Amino acid sequence: MILNLPLKPWCNAAWRAAALLTAAWCLPGCSGFTGSSGGAELYGPFSVPPRQIMFTNIAPEEKNRFEDVLLGVMGYLSTGPHTKTELAEAYYAASVASNALNLNNAEQSFTIAALSEKPDFGEAFASLANIRSMQGSYNEAIDSYGAALELDSNLEYSYFNRGLTLYYAGRFSAALQDLKSFYIRDPLQPYRMLWLYYVERELSGVEEAKVKLKKRLEHAEKTNPNREWGYNLVRYTLGEMTEDELLENVALYRHNQKDFSEHLCEAYFYIGKMQLLLGKDKLGYDYMSLCQATNVTYFLEVGFAELEQRLLEYRYGLRPDKLLVHSNS
Repeated sequence: MILNLPLKPWCNAAWRAAALLTAAWCLPGCSGFTGSSGGAELYGPFSVPPRQIMFTNIAPEEKNRFEDVLLGVMGYLSTGPHTKTELAEAYYAASVASNALNLNNAEQSFTIAALSEKPDFGEAFASLANIRSMQGSYNEAIDSYGAALELDSNLEYSYFNRGLTLYYAGRFSAALQDLKSFYIRDPLQPYRMLWLYYVERELSGVEEAKVKLKKRLEHAEKTNPNREWGYNLVRYTLGEMTEDELLENVALYRHNQKDFSEHLCEAYFYIGKMQLLLGKDKLGYDYMSLCQATNVTYFLEVGFAELEQRLLEYRYGLRPDKLLVHSNS
Protein backbone atom coordinates (compact mmCIF):
# COMPACT_ATOMS: atom_id res chain seq x y z
CA MET A 1 0.00 0.00 0.00
CA ILE A 2 1.36 3.41 -1.01
CA LEU A 3 0.28 6.46 0.94
CA ASN A 4 -0.37 9.71 -0.91
CA LEU A 5 1.02 13.11 -0.02
CA PRO A 6 0.45 16.46 -1.76
CA LEU A 7 2.47 17.03 -4.93
CA LYS A 8 5.08 19.78 -4.87
CA PRO A 9 5.56 20.85 -8.51
CA TRP A 10 9.16 22.02 -8.23
CA CYS A 11 10.29 18.45 -7.66
CA ASN A 12 8.54 17.20 -10.81
CA ALA A 13 8.24 13.42 -11.34
CA ALA A 14 10.89 12.55 -8.77
CA TRP A 15 8.96 14.31 -6.02
CA ARG A 16 5.76 12.59 -7.11
CA ALA A 17 7.36 9.19 -6.43
CA ALA A 18 8.73 10.17 -3.03
CA ALA A 19 5.54 11.89 -1.98
CA LEU A 20 3.66 8.61 -2.22
CA LEU A 21 4.96 7.46 1.15
CA THR A 22 4.42 8.80 4.67
CA ALA A 23 5.60 6.06 6.99
CA ALA A 24 7.29 2.72 6.53
CA TRP A 25 7.52 2.33 10.32
CA CYS A 26 10.89 0.55 10.07
CA LEU A 27 12.45 -0.01 13.47
CA PRO A 28 16.10 -0.08 14.60
CA GLY A 29 18.07 -3.25 14.06
CA CYS A 30 18.07 -6.00 16.66
CA SER A 31 20.86 -5.95 19.20
CA GLY A 32 23.07 -8.83 20.19
CA PHE A 33 20.66 -9.83 22.97
CA THR A 34 20.00 -13.56 22.77
CA GLY A 35 17.05 -13.84 25.15
CA SER A 36 15.75 -17.06 26.65
CA SER A 37 15.62 -20.52 25.15
CA GLY A 38 11.81 -20.23 25.10
CA GLY A 39 12.07 -18.06 21.99
CA ALA A 40 14.07 -20.56 19.95
CA GLU A 41 10.90 -21.49 18.06
CA LEU A 42 10.93 -18.25 16.08
CA TYR A 43 14.44 -18.93 14.82
CA GLY A 44 13.75 -22.58 13.93
CA PRO A 45 13.45 -24.12 10.44
CA PHE A 46 11.52 -22.01 7.94
CA SER A 47 7.87 -22.99 8.15
CA VAL A 48 6.32 -21.54 4.98
CA PRO A 49 5.58 -24.34 2.45
CA PRO A 50 8.19 -24.28 -0.36
CA ARG A 51 5.47 -24.01 -3.03
CA GLN A 52 4.49 -20.62 -1.57
CA ILE A 53 7.97 -19.12 -1.66
CA MET A 54 8.62 -16.74 -4.54
CA PHE A 55 11.41 -14.23 -4.94
CA THR A 56 11.53 -10.98 -6.84
CA ASN A 57 13.76 -8.01 -7.51
CA ILE A 58 11.99 -4.67 -7.47
CA ALA A 59 12.67 -2.73 -10.66
CA PRO A 60 15.74 -0.50 -10.03
CA GLU A 61 13.97 2.55 -11.43
CA GLU A 62 11.68 2.54 -8.40
CA LYS A 63 14.60 3.00 -6.02
CA ASN A 64 16.24 5.44 -8.43
CA ARG A 65 13.23 7.73 -8.25
CA PHE A 66 13.67 8.27 -4.53
CA GLU A 67 17.41 8.74 -4.91
CA ASP A 68 16.68 11.33 -7.60
CA VAL A 69 14.55 13.25 -5.10
CA LEU A 70 17.48 13.50 -2.70
CA LEU A 71 19.79 14.64 -5.49
CA GLY A 72 17.18 17.12 -6.68
CA VAL A 73 16.80 18.61 -3.22
CA MET A 74 20.56 18.97 -2.81
CA GLY A 75 20.76 20.74 -6.15
CA TYR A 76 17.83 22.96 -5.30
CA LEU A 77 19.31 23.98 -1.95
CA SER A 78 22.60 24.95 -3.61
CA THR A 79 20.92 27.45 -5.93
CA GLY A 80 19.52 29.81 -3.20
CA PRO A 81 18.38 32.08 -1.87
CA HIS A 82 15.09 30.53 -0.79
CA THR A 83 12.27 31.52 1.50
CA LYS A 84 11.72 29.63 4.74
CA THR A 85 8.65 27.96 3.26
CA GLU A 86 10.60 26.82 0.20
CA LEU A 87 13.37 25.43 2.38
CA ALA A 88 10.86 23.63 4.60
CA GLU A 89 9.21 21.98 1.59
CA ALA A 90 12.58 20.92 0.20
CA TYR A 91 13.67 19.37 3.49
CA TYR A 92 10.32 17.65 3.79
CA ALA A 93 10.65 16.14 0.31
CA ALA A 94 14.06 14.81 1.32
CA SER A 95 12.65 13.33 4.52
CA VAL A 96 9.93 11.46 2.63
CA ALA A 97 12.45 10.10 0.11
CA SER A 98 14.76 9.05 2.95
CA ASN A 99 11.88 7.18 4.54
CA ALA A 100 11.25 5.29 1.30
CA LEU A 101 14.92 4.31 1.15
CA ASN A 102 15.01 3.21 4.82
CA LEU A 103 17.45 6.01 5.68
CA ASN A 104 15.89 6.56 9.08
CA ASN A 105 18.49 8.93 10.54
CA ALA A 106 18.39 11.08 7.42
CA GLU A 107 14.60 11.14 7.55
CA GLN A 108 14.63 12.44 11.11
CA SER A 109 17.27 15.06 10.35
CA PHE A 110 15.41 16.40 7.31
CA THR A 111 12.10 16.44 9.20
CA ILE A 112 13.59 18.46 12.06
CA ALA A 113 15.18 20.82 9.51
CA ALA A 114 11.80 21.33 7.85
CA LEU A 115 10.17 22.20 11.17
CA SER A 116 13.00 24.56 12.10
CA GLU A 117 12.24 26.54 8.96
CA LYS A 118 8.46 26.36 9.33
CA PRO A 119 7.25 25.38 12.83
CA ASP A 120 3.60 25.32 11.72
CA PHE A 121 4.25 22.85 8.86
CA GLY A 122 1.51 20.26 9.40
CA GLU A 123 2.93 17.61 7.05
CA ALA A 124 6.34 17.76 8.71
CA PHE A 125 4.67 17.54 12.13
CA ALA A 126 2.91 14.39 10.93
CA SER A 127 6.25 12.96 9.80
CA LEU A 128 7.72 13.70 13.21
CA ALA A 129 4.80 11.80 14.74
CA ASN A 130 5.56 8.85 12.45
CA ILE A 131 9.18 8.87 13.58
CA ARG A 132 8.11 8.88 17.23
CA SER A 133 5.89 5.90 16.51
CA MET A 134 8.84 4.07 14.96
CA GLN A 135 10.82 4.73 18.11
CA GLY A 136 8.03 3.36 20.27
CA SER A 137 7.13 6.71 21.85
CA TYR A 138 3.42 6.14 21.32
CA ASN A 139 2.07 8.85 23.62
CA GLU A 140 4.33 11.49 22.10
CA ALA A 141 3.37 10.31 18.62
CA ILE A 142 -0.36 10.56 19.39
CA ASP A 143 0.12 14.12 20.68
CA SER A 144 2.08 15.04 17.55
CA TYR A 145 -0.61 13.66 15.27
CA GLY A 146 -3.12 15.81 17.11
CA ALA A 147 -0.93 18.86 16.60
CA ALA A 148 -0.54 18.07 12.91
CA LEU A 149 -4.30 17.80 12.45
CA GLU A 150 -4.84 21.09 14.27
CA LEU A 151 -2.47 22.73 11.82
CA ASP A 152 -4.00 21.04 8.79
CA SER A 153 -7.26 19.12 9.13
CA ASN A 154 -6.88 17.79 5.57
CA LEU A 155 -4.01 15.47 6.53
CA GLU A 156 -6.21 12.39 6.29
CA TYR A 157 -3.29 9.97 6.58
CA SER A 158 -2.60 11.35 10.03
CA TYR A 159 -5.88 9.76 11.10
CA PHE A 160 -4.64 6.50 9.63
CA ASN A 161 -1.21 6.66 11.22
CA ARG A 162 -2.56 7.74 14.59
CA GLY A 163 -5.08 4.90 14.37
CA LEU A 164 -2.28 2.43 13.75
CA THR A 165 -0.26 3.85 16.63
CA LEU A 166 -3.27 3.41 18.91
CA TYR A 167 -3.83 -0.11 17.58
CA TYR A 168 -0.30 -1.24 18.34
CA ALA A 169 -0.51 0.47 21.74
CA GLY A 170 -3.58 -1.64 22.51
CA ARG A 171 -5.95 1.34 22.67
CA PHE A 172 -8.51 -0.17 20.34
CA SER A 173 -11.53 2.05 21.03
CA ALA A 174 -9.55 5.19 20.22
CA ALA A 175 -8.00 3.48 17.19
CA LEU A 176 -11.47 2.63 15.91
CA GLN A 177 -12.47 6.29 15.76
CA ASP A 178 -9.47 7.27 13.65
CA LEU A 179 -9.60 4.27 11.33
CA LYS A 180 -13.31 4.74 10.76
CA SER A 181 -12.69 8.38 9.84
CA PHE A 182 -9.98 7.25 7.45
CA TYR A 183 -12.16 4.54 5.90
CA ILE A 184 -15.13 6.84 5.33
CA ARG A 185 -12.98 9.19 3.24
CA ASP A 186 -12.40 6.42 0.66
CA PRO A 187 -14.54 3.34 1.34
CA LEU A 188 -13.47 1.67 -1.91
CA GLN A 189 -9.84 1.21 -0.84
CA PRO A 190 -9.26 -2.35 0.43
CA TYR A 191 -6.46 -1.47 2.86
CA ARG A 192 -8.72 0.88 4.79
CA MET A 193 -11.19 -1.98 5.18
CA LEU A 194 -8.52 -4.38 6.40
CA TRP A 195 -7.05 -2.20 9.15
CA LEU A 196 -10.52 -1.26 10.34
CA TYR A 197 -11.30 -4.99 10.48
CA TYR A 198 -8.25 -5.70 12.64
CA VAL A 199 -9.43 -3.18 15.24
CA GLU A 200 -13.06 -4.31 15.12
CA ARG A 201 -11.88 -7.88 15.58
CA GLU A 202 -10.30 -6.87 18.89
CA LEU A 203 -13.39 -4.99 20.06
CA SER A 204 -16.34 -7.07 18.85
CA GLY A 205 -14.90 -10.48 18.03
CA VAL A 206 -14.04 -12.31 14.83
CA GLU A 207 -17.50 -13.13 13.53
CA GLU A 208 -19.03 -9.69 13.94
CA ALA A 209 -15.95 -8.05 12.46
CA LYS A 210 -16.12 -10.40 9.45
CA VAL A 211 -19.77 -9.55 8.83
CA LYS A 212 -18.88 -5.86 8.69
CA LEU A 213 -15.86 -6.51 6.46
CA LYS A 214 -17.98 -8.60 4.07
CA LYS A 215 -20.56 -5.81 3.74
CA ARG A 216 -17.84 -3.26 3.03
CA LEU A 217 -16.29 -5.48 0.37
CA GLU A 218 -19.65 -6.09 -1.32
CA HIS A 219 -20.33 -2.35 -1.37
CA ALA A 220 -16.90 -1.60 -2.81
CA GLU A 221 -17.11 -4.24 -5.55
CA LYS A 222 -20.57 -3.07 -6.55
CA THR A 223 -19.47 0.57 -6.66
CA ASN A 224 -16.05 0.02 -8.25
CA PRO A 225 -16.40 -1.85 -11.55
CA ASN A 226 -12.59 -2.05 -11.96
CA ARG A 227 -12.26 -4.13 -8.78
CA GLU A 228 -8.84 -3.39 -7.35
CA TRP A 229 -6.37 -6.25 -6.97
CA GLY A 230 -6.32 -5.54 -3.25
CA TYR A 231 -9.85 -6.90 -2.92
CA ASN A 232 -8.21 -10.33 -3.14
CA LEU A 233 -6.54 -9.56 0.19
CA VAL A 234 -9.95 -8.86 1.71
CA ARG A 235 -11.36 -12.11 0.28
CA TYR A 236 -8.43 -13.99 1.78
CA THR A 237 -9.01 -12.35 5.16
CA LEU A 238 -12.67 -13.37 4.97
CA GLY A 239 -11.65 -16.98 4.28
CA GLU A 240 -12.90 -16.91 0.71
CA MET A 241 -9.41 -17.59 -0.70
CA THR A 242 -6.63 -19.85 0.56
CA GLU A 243 -2.99 -18.85 0.82
CA ASP A 244 -2.24 -20.94 -2.27
CA GLU A 245 -5.02 -19.30 -4.27
CA LEU A 246 -3.91 -15.81 -3.30
CA LEU A 247 -0.29 -16.47 -4.22
CA GLU A 248 -1.29 -18.17 -7.48
CA ASN A 249 -3.11 -14.97 -8.33
CA VAL A 250 0.03 -12.96 -7.56
CA ALA A 251 2.05 -15.23 -9.87
CA LEU A 252 -0.13 -14.13 -12.80
CA TYR A 253 1.68 -10.79 -12.67
CA ARG A 254 5.18 -12.16 -13.26
CA HIS A 255 5.24 -10.46 -16.65
CA ASN A 256 5.22 -7.06 -14.89
CA GLN A 257 8.08 -6.90 -12.38
CA LYS A 258 6.75 -3.87 -10.53
CA ASP A 259 3.20 -5.22 -10.09
CA PHE A 260 4.48 -8.67 -9.21
CA SER A 261 6.82 -7.34 -6.52
CA GLU A 262 4.22 -5.06 -4.99
CA HIS A 263 1.45 -7.67 -4.95
CA LEU A 264 3.82 -10.26 -3.50
CA CYS A 265 4.86 -7.84 -0.76
CA GLU A 266 1.24 -7.22 0.19
CA ALA A 267 0.19 -10.85 -0.02
CA TYR A 268 2.98 -12.05 2.26
CA PHE A 269 2.21 -9.35 4.84
CA TYR A 270 -1.54 -9.96 5.04
CA ILE A 271 -1.08 -13.72 5.06
CA GLY A 272 1.43 -13.29 7.88
CA LYS A 273 -0.90 -10.97 9.75
CA MET A 274 -3.68 -13.56 9.56
CA GLN A 275 -1.39 -16.30 10.87
CA LEU A 276 -0.45 -14.10 13.84
CA LEU A 277 -4.12 -13.42 14.57
CA LEU A 278 -4.70 -17.17 14.54
CA GLY A 279 -1.90 -17.68 17.07
CA LYS A 280 0.52 -19.26 14.57
CA ASP A 281 3.46 -17.14 15.60
CA LYS A 282 6.25 -19.00 13.83
CA LEU A 283 4.40 -19.18 10.51
CA GLY A 284 3.39 -15.52 10.75
CA TYR A 285 6.98 -14.57 11.60
CA ASP A 286 8.28 -16.35 8.50
CA TYR A 287 5.72 -14.76 6.17
CA MET A 288 6.84 -11.39 7.51
CA SER A 289 10.41 -12.30 6.53
CA LEU A 290 9.22 -13.02 2.99
CA CYS A 291 7.41 -9.69 2.90
CA GLN A 292 10.62 -7.85 3.77
CA ALA A 293 12.56 -9.92 1.23
CA THR A 294 10.54 -8.33 -1.58
CA ASN A 295 12.41 -5.11 -0.76
CA VAL A 296 9.46 -2.91 -1.74
CA THR A 297 10.61 -0.37 0.83
CA TYR A 298 8.17 2.32 -0.31
CA PHE A 299 5.22 0.14 0.80
CA LEU A 300 4.23 0.42 4.45
CA GLU A 301 3.77 -3.36 4.67
CA VAL A 302 7.55 -3.85 4.67
CA GLY A 303 7.91 -1.62 7.71
CA PHE A 304 4.96 -3.22 9.48
CA ALA A 305 6.40 -6.67 8.80
CA GLU A 306 9.53 -5.67 10.67
CA LEU A 307 7.43 -4.17 13.44
CA GLU A 308 5.43 -7.39 13.84
CA GLN A 309 8.65 -9.39 14.02
CA ARG A 310 10.17 -7.07 16.62
CA LEU A 311 7.05 -7.34 18.77
CA LEU A 312 7.20 -11.14 18.55
CA GLU A 313 10.89 -11.18 19.41
CA TYR A 314 10.24 -9.01 22.45
CA ARG A 315 7.35 -11.23 23.58
CA TYR A 316 9.48 -14.36 23.20
CA GLY A 317 12.34 -12.81 25.17
CA LEU A 318 14.65 -12.53 22.15
CA ARG A 319 15.25 -8.79 22.43
CA PRO A 320 15.25 -6.35 25.36
CA ASP A 321 13.64 -3.42 23.55
CA LYS A 322 10.84 -2.62 25.97
CA LEU A 323 9.92 0.53 24.04
CA LEU A 324 7.99 -1.67 21.66
CA VAL A 325 5.37 -2.52 24.29
CA HIS A 326 3.52 0.18 26.22
CA SER A 327 0.76 0.32 28.77
CA ASN A 328 -2.60 1.79 27.81
CA SER A 329 -2.19 4.73 30.14
